[in-house]
Amino acid sequence: MLPSFICFPLFHLFRTNSNSDMRTGTSFRHFIFLLFLLVMLQACEEHVQINLRDAESVPVIEGVLTDKRGNAFVKLSATVDYFHTGHFPVISGAEVQILRDEGPPFVMIEESPGLYINYVARGIPGRKYTLRVAFEDEVYTGVSTMPSKVAIDSLVPEYFGGTRFSEEGFLVHCYFTDPAEQKNYYRLRVLKGNFQSNYYYLLDDRLNNGMSIHYFLFGKPFLPGDTAVVELLNLDFPTFDYYNSLSFVVASSTQGMGTTPANPNSNLFPEVLGYFGAIAVDRDTIVFPDPPD
Repeated sequence: MLPSFICFPLFHLFRTNSNSDMRTGTSFRHFIFLLFLLVMLQACEEHVQINLRDAESVPVIEGVLTDKRGNAFVKLSATVDYFHTGHFPVISGAEVQILRDEGPPFVMIEESPGLYINYVARGIPGRKYTLRVAFEDEVYTGVSTMPSKVAIDSLVPEYFGGTRFSEEGFLVHCYFTDPAEQKNYYRLRVLKGNFQSNYYYLLDDRLNNGMSIHYFLFGKPFLPGDTAVVELLNLDFPTFDYYNSLSFVVASSTQGMGTTPANPNSNLFPEVLGYFGAIAVDRDTIVFPDPPD
């Protein structure tokens, strides 16, 4: 039986053509042509099988050096194929160093699988540092210049009563003064014990150069008696660019923004996932009082 998309035109071909067309054989020739076309289409049919191969694993490097001892670390892992689930495999046995312009390199020791630590490494604002990771005949590098430190001026709590859409408790206002003589990039972190807020508080001084900056740290409220640690991270532009693009990727994937997924911008070469940042950190602590009457 002919398929419906062929039968329908043939039915109209014989039903609507005039007697003169039938006498000249035009309709019959049309029928033969369509039948021939159908046979050719069926003869040309080909089954295509797509061979889905596993994606190549790519290193993921997260490296941080701060101006405080005990905070330098490098985490090494690898991506997994789309069709595999589970944790990212760690990379052990790599040779990891942070090179500096003056003095010997900071050698990072693998304290646990995939985590490399140096408890005495400390950066100096204004100096350039290079992360070097050697693994499986490949060498990956990343360069970051530690910016000058900007200090937190004050932390001010504000109490919010609970509503149908939010919990009651305290949130924090952070105040600091931006220096006018340089371009500055910041990230704020809020910690409660071992808990860190999932929010990315990122800003630059494009609109506030040389001014006092007030930043409201929204998020999960604190209760009376809680202690919060607020860190002001001073970043160079490549590190800020990584965090900024990462926050956009996270928002796109979790909030259904409809954009094509992309990797965060990286300052590592050859280009892999991750970043290396030399970061100057200022830290302040606040204890939340009893709520107002």
